[in-house]
Amino acid sequence: MLTYDLTKTDGPLYKCLYECIKNDISQGKLSSGEKMPSKRTLAKNLGVSTITVENAYDQLIGEGYMFARPKRGYFIADVSDIRVIKAPVHKELSIKLPPEQDESIFDFSSNRTDSGNFPFSIWAKLMRETISLREQELLSVSPCGGVRELREAIASHLSSFRGMNVDPDQIIVGAGTEYLYGLLVKLLGTDKVYCVEDPGYKKISQIYECNNAKCLPVQMDEQGIIVEGLDNCLVKFSKCCTPVPGDDIVGFITRGYGISVHRADCPNADPARRKPSEAGRWIKVSWGSDTRESYRTTLEITAKDRINIIMDVSTVLSSTKTHVSSLNARSTPDGFALLSLDIDVPDSEQLRTVMRRLEQISGVMRVTRPAG
Repeated sequence: MLTYDLTKTDGPLYKCLYECIKNDISQGKLSSGEKMPSKRTLAKNLGVSTITVENAYDQLIGEGYMFARPKRGYFIADVSDIRVIKAPVHKELSIKLPPEQDESIFDFSSNRTDSGNFPFSIWAKLMRETISLREQELLSVSPCGGVRELREAIASHLSSFRGMNVDPDQIIVGAGTEYLYGLLVKLLGTDKVYCVEDPGYKKISQIYECNNAKCLPVQMDEQGIIVEGLDNCLVKFSKCCTPVPGDDIVGFITRGYGISVHRADCPNADPARRKPSEAGRWIKVSWGSDTRESYRTTLEITAKDRINIIMDVSTVLSSTKTHVSSLNARSTPDGFALLSLDIDVPDSEQLRTVMRRLEQISGVMRVTRPAG
């Protein structure tokens, strides 16, 4: 009768019994074809439950060390052809890895997210809602150009924060920069010349080169403006409309004062008001990626004249961390207050945020950007 000491195990009893029987089979103590004790008999001899013996036998049968015959019992299988896998041997490889860099104070890489600033709770809530309400859509095949709802949301964002009128069908959602720019080259062809902002994202030019497409850098001026066809030219922002990054803009070649940049909706840049003799002096300009920290622009507020209106305006500007360079206010005989502000903002997105907050002040009737 088989006898094993199962009292010195820290794991499940059936696993210890399985190891003991397997070792006896591997070492030849239990020979091929030998009949094993019944589950009840072995359990009684070892002082364990029948379930323990049954689990150990099932494990041995599953691995080919035993087999069962109906109404005859359990038998040892022929294990002579079972290959014994040797323990892996540790090898020293002469692979030199670069040393790990020390923790930096500032991380300017664009391929990671600061976990301390990521809204995990909001993200988890939206994920739960999406999985609960859109379970069928999540398992369906997405369109090649991207999910319609996502493209509509992107178009809405561009309209609200960038002032861009984009149709969702003009937006393509793809698997990263390399894929999308490679697709762009395939659509337009390698016979075209592609321009990339300089300074800008270096990987874009590398993608063009890998696709055998000619790529030329387009220089930006100190104001962050790209002037089509011109390099290192003097650029100034028109005071009549005070554009900021994100605005649609056009350029006008002045006489001796460089390029004057206007907002596209500025009356002075209206194509209907342009002189025919100056048609060639209007040129295309655009914002680059390397813009300044802030740009000065003007806001005009019309509100009902009341006490503390200026204080409420100042509170909004302070809460949005908006620097004010000047503020002029006057009352009209018909009971209105007119305020003119010169403020510094980084882009049109922050400017729209400030304007929305100002419009929420009690008594404020409208907040506009003067032009012309």
